[in-house]
Amino acid sequence: MMKKRVINTGLSIGLTALIAGLSSHLMKAEGRGAFLHPSTVQTDAWPTPWQNLPTPALSVTRSEVGHWVDSIPHLHERATNARRLRRQGLRALANKRPCAAGMVLRRSFELEPWPGQIAEHLENLEVAYRQCGWLREAEDLGRVSITYFPTSYRAYVAEKQLASPEQAPGFHPMFQRWEFAALFRVLDARELSSDVINIRTTLEEWRRELARFAGPNELARARELAQYADAPRLARFFHRAQRQRFIDSGHNFEWHQRSMRTSFRSLAQRAARRYGVPLSLVMGVMRQESAFSSTAESSAGALGLMQIMPLTGQYLARVPMSEPWDPSILLEPSVNVMLGVKYLSELQNRFGDLELVLAAYNAGPSAVQRWLNRRPEDLAAFVDAIPYDETRDYVVKVISWMRRFEAVEEQRMVRLNQARVGEAS
Repeated sequence: MMKKRVINTGLSIGLTALIAGLSSHLMKAEGRGAFLHPSTVQTDAWPTPWQNLPTPALSVTRSEVGHWVDSIPHLHERATNARRLRRQGLRALANKRPCAAGMVLRRSFELEPWPGQIAEHLENLEVAYRQCGWLREAEDLGRVSITYFPTSYRAYVAEKQLASPEQAPGFHPMFQRWEFAALFRVLDARELSSDVINIRTTLEEWRRELARFAGPNELARARELAQYADAPRLARFFHRAQRQRFIDSGHNFEWHQRSMRTSFRSLAQRAARRYGVPLSLVMGVMRQESAFSSTAESSAGALGLMQIMPLTGQYLARVPMSEPWDPSILLEPSVNVMLGVKYLSELQNRFGDLELVLAAYNAGPSAVQRWLNRRPEDLAAFVDAIPYDETRDYVVKVISWMRRFEAVEEQRMVRLNQARVGEAS
C-alpha cells in the first residue's frame, strides 16, 4: 500500500512538473491557452476554474492517466459526506441554530461535486446566512443565482433586491471543482497531438463519472471532445446528461426552446397586445396551466389552455348568470386565450405586482385580498408566506417559465440580428 502511494505521488509531481515546463511554450499556440476554446463557446457560457491553468503537456503516459482514474472513487465518498452534512445543516436550521447551519451547509456544497436540486439547497443556505446576520454572504448567493441559474425564481428575486445585480461572480469559489482538472489537461494534450483513439477510449472509461459528477462546462467540453474524436454516441450521452442535470444553465437554450414551443404563440401575442399584458406572462401561465394543451381539463373543472373555470369564463364573456352558458366553448383556443388574457389584465389593473397577479389567478382575488391585510413589505416574503402550497408553487413556477421564454426570445433576436448582418455583408 505504501509503495503504491509513493508511486502515485511521484506520478502526480511528475505530471505537474511536465505541465509547468511546457506551459510557456504552449501558451503561444493561438486559441489554445484556455480550457474552453473561445471559438466554440458562447460569450455567456458559464466560467470554468480551468481558464487560468497552464496549457496541457503535449505528451502524457498511460500510467499518468491511470493515476487520475484511481482518484475517481473519492468523488463518491465525498458526495456521501456532503449529503450527511446537508442533513446536519438542515437539522441545525430547524433547531434555530442558523450560524452553525450556514457553516455546515456551505461545507456540504464544497464537498459535493455538484448538488442535485441546487436552487432549493441554496435557498436553505441563504436563509441560514440572513438569520445569522451574514447579509453580504446572502447577497453573494443572490448573484450566484443570477449567474448560474438565470431563469430561476431566485434569480428574479435577486435582480429586484440587489443594488448592483450585474456584479456577478466569475466562478464562485463554493462551486470550484478540481477533481477533473487533470483529466481534461490529459485530454487537451491528446487533442493537441491529434490522438483521437485515446481521447475516445478515455472518455468512454470516464463517461459514467462525468455524467454523475461533472459540472456543466465539463460536460460541454466532454461533448466537444467526443465530437472531435468522431464518437457521436458519446457526444449525445454527454449532451443528455448536461440537459438532465443542468436544466437552468446557459447551455440549455435548446431545452428552453423546446419547452416553450407552441402553435398558439401568435394567438397569445394578439391577445397580449389587445389587453396590454406582457407576452412572457401569457406564455408562462399557459405553459404552467396546460402545457399548451387546448383540451386540458383539471379535476376542479378548469378548461383549456389558460385553465378557466366555467363561472369565471361566463363572467369574462359578460354573459348574465340568468342566461344559458355552454362551458365547452372554453375549449376553443381563440376564446380561451382571449378570456384568460382579459382576466390577467383585470388582475394586473387591480393588484399591479406580478406576484399578486399570479397568486390571484390561481387562488382567486378574494384570497389575495385577505393575504394583503398581513402582507410583508417584501414581495418575496409575501410569496414565502402564502398559506396555500399550490399557489406558492404556482407563482414560483410561472415566473420561472416567463424567464425561460424571455431567454429564448433574447437568443432568437440575437440570431436574427446575426443573420441580418451576415446577409448585409
